[in-house]
Amino acid sequence: MVLVLVAMLTAACGGKEKVVTWNDNGRRLETAVGQTVVVQLDSDPSTGYTWVIESIDEAALVPVVIGAYKTKENGEGGYQEFRFEAKIGHDVNLRIAYRPVDDATAPAQKTFAMEVAIR
Repeated sequence: MVLVLVAMLTAACGGKEKVVTWNDNGRRLETAVGQTVVVQLDSDPSTGYTWVIESIDEAALVPVVIGAYKTKENGEGGYQEFRFEAKIGHDVNLRIAYRPVDDATAPAQKTFAMEVAIR
């Protein structure tokens, strides 16, 4: 009974983490101070490309994990994970670009962008 109540309260609060993927590109995410925003973007290190943060307000959305590579559960490929902690109420334009590892000035192959509204 207690576990059911805890699960219901967690669901009502939206949990402590908000996970977004490429499917959320261009969208607006609403979150709360204290929550963690997790961005998971498909990546293949063998291509010579990597995801890098291009734009963020680090006072409001603090990077905790930056681009850690993880293998998908099914073993087919992987993704880079970015974790951010929402610190202050503010709207943040988050932009992450897929660029060559050895050339930060090269045009991005693709870009993930999202407005994060922290309340």
